[in-house]
Amino acid sequence: ATFSSNNSKLDNELSLKMSGLPFKATEKEMKEFFLPEAKCLSVKVILNKDGRPSGDAIASFEDKENVEAALKKDREHLGSRFVVLSR
Repeated sequence: ATFSSNNSKLDNELSLKMSGLPFKATEKEMKEFFLPEAKCLSVKVILNKDGRPSGDAIASFEDKENVEAALKKDREHLGSRFVVLSR
């Protein structure tokens, strides 16, 4: 695979959108949400137009295996809310 031609496609395959996050959740908590099934490399919190957390975030993973494993956590709870995962 060439990495130069289309990086965004590669990134999309190795990331998941997290929706319905508690507003108080930290990036650390979001990354730990996927453990032990998958190792999340980074989480980017999406802010709304007021600059506050929107309840959505993009979680990035090392490889497809981790993404597949992470998807098993779909609709599991983080704090009091359940998190919806989507590609």
